[in-house]
Amino acid sequence: MSRPVFAICVGLAAMTTGVFAGQKSTSDIAASMKSYRSWEKATSGPHIISQKAYALCVPASPPAGPHTSGLIEVRVNPTGYRAFLNSTGSVPVGTIVVKEKRRSEKDPIDLLTVMQKVGERGSLDDWRFYAFSGDGKKELATDAAKCRGCHKAANADHLFRTYLLRRRG
Repeated sequence: MSRPVFAICVGLAAMTTGVFAGQKSTSDIAASMKSYRSWEKATSGPHIISQKAYALCVPASPPAGPHTSGLIEVRVNPTGYRAFLNSTGSVPVGTIVVKEKRRSEKDPIDLLTVMQKVGERGSLDDWRFYAFSGDGKKELATDAAKCRGCHKAANADHLFRTYLLRRRG
């Protein structure tokens, strides 16, 4: 295999696994999932999302089916929490955003979708996308192209923050 082709293959493999220099590996993200429940919430409680939005952020075989609306709660690690609450600004490298998805308040969390900021170029290449089982113990197949396709439409740092916790003061 020629060097340019080899370099392209290595680059593509790194992009699909989410492993680049200076960023957490998938196993490090999995370790973060053990403590994410201690992070601050960016939502004041469960936030209702539409069927369409619920279906967009699901693995290939969604636990609740593609035609189900649901609830989300969002948590952000300490690295990016304060910046995340500014709905028009960017967040620092190292920010991890976890979206908990469930069908209703009575149901357990059935899916965790995770975004990790790894760069400052102002593009979607600054972000890695992951999905985990509701208990955070098993990484699921992630259609990063689907994630990227949706998040490219978000204005501020490729994040949707219409559900933000509003604080007074």
